[in-house]
Amino acid sequence: MNEENIVLHGTAIKSSLIDSTLLSIFRHSLYQQKQQEKQVQLY
Repeated sequence: MNEENIVLHGTAIKSSLIDSTLLSIFRHSLYQQKQQEKQVQLY
């Protein structure tokens, strides 16, 4: 029972870390797209 809880906890931490990493990558790519659009409008 205890070992299962530890494994579940570790899995939850890993998935939340992956989620936050994906979120930051997604936000970064969106930000870059917006910056590129602004540059295109300037020219």
